[in-house]
Amino acid sequence: MKLKRLFFLSLGHIASDFYPGMLSPLLPLILDHHGLSMAHAGILVTVLQGTCNLSQPFVGVLNDTRPMKSFLWAGLIISGLPFCFLMQAGSLSKMIIALAISGIGVGMYHPVAAVAAGLSARGEHKSLSMAVFSSGGTIGFLTAPMFVVLVVKILGEQYMPLAIVPALLMAVYFIYDRDIVVSEKHHLTASEWFASLVENKRELTVLWLVSSFRAVVHLLVGSFLPLLIITRGSSYESSAFILSATLFAGM
Repeated sequence: MKLKRLFFLSLGHIASDFYPGMLSPLLPLILDHHGLSMAHAGILVTVLQGTCNLSQPFVGVLNDTRPMKSFLWAGLIISGLPFCFLMQAGSLSKMIIALAISGIGVGMYHPVAAVAAGLSARGEHKSLSMAVFSSGGTIGFLTAPMFVVLVVKILGEQYMPLAIVPALLMAVYFIYDRDIVVSEKHHLTASEWFASLVENKRELTVLWLVSSFRAVVHLLVGSFLPLLIITRGSSYESSAFILSATLFAGM
C-alpha cells in the first residue's frame, strides 16, 4: 500500500468536504443577516449538494476516457474559493451562484481522488484504503463548524478568506505529484463504458439507492441541526459543537 499517497488523498478529501461542511454552521448567520427563511436555507443546501453530486457522474466519465489529474488540485481551489466571500454575497442569487460553483469543485475532486485512493493499495487492502479515504470526508465535515465559530464569531467575517488555506496547501501537493495514477484504463470507448454499466446494473442500482437514502438523512441532520438547536434556545457556539460531535460519531 502506498501509504504516503493515500494519506495525502485523504487530506485532500478533508479539505474538499470541509467546504460543504461550512454551509450548515453558516446558515443561521446567513438567514439572520439577509432575512431569509427556512425555505431559502433549503434552496441553498439543495444547490450545493445537487451540484456536488450530480456533477460527479460526468467527471467519472471524463476520467474513464481521459485521466483528469488536474481535477484534483483544480477541484479543491474551485470548491474553496466561493466560501471565502459567501458571507459578503449581497443577495440570494449571488449565494446560489457561489454555492453552485463550489459544488462543481467538490464534484471534480471526489471521483478522481476515490479512484486514486483505490489504486494506492494492493487488492487485499482496498477496503481499508477506501475506509481511510472516506473517513477523511467526515473529518472535513466535523471540523468545519469549529472553524466557522473561530473565524466568524471570534476573528470576524473579514477573515473568511482564510478558508482557502486548506485547498491551497493540498492543491500545491497535487500539482507537484506528477506520478499519481487516477485511472486504471486509458481511452475507454463509449461502448466499453456503457457495457460496464449494463454488466453491473443490479449492484450499481442497489448501492445507488442505499447511498441515496443515507444521503437524505445525513443532509437533513447535518444541514438543519444547528438551526433547530438555536431555535430551542442554545447558543450558536453550542450548535456548532453539537453538530461536530454528531458528525464525529459517523466517522
